[in-house]
Amino acid sequence: IVRYIRINNSTGTDRTVTLSIGANAAATQLFSGMTIPAYGPLDWSGFIPMTAGEIIQGLSSAATALTVIISGVEVT
Repeated sequence: IVRYIRINNSTGTDRTVTLSIGANAAATQLFSGMTIPAYGPLDWSGFIPMTAGEIIQGLSSAATALTVIISGVEVT
């Protein structure tokens, strides 16, 4: 279960990010082209259940600008 996502922009330029669970498609996107301001964060908290084998996929407007932290819990 995904409980928290933090995306930090460590550059002096606004950047965009798209995060998806599974294949990147409109129906699977958590964030779609969300702007992260220069030197700023994006924080999200909630409750997203995932199944075994599902992936989180991220796309950014710059290869090395964003740091992503994702936390959650595993329920067995």
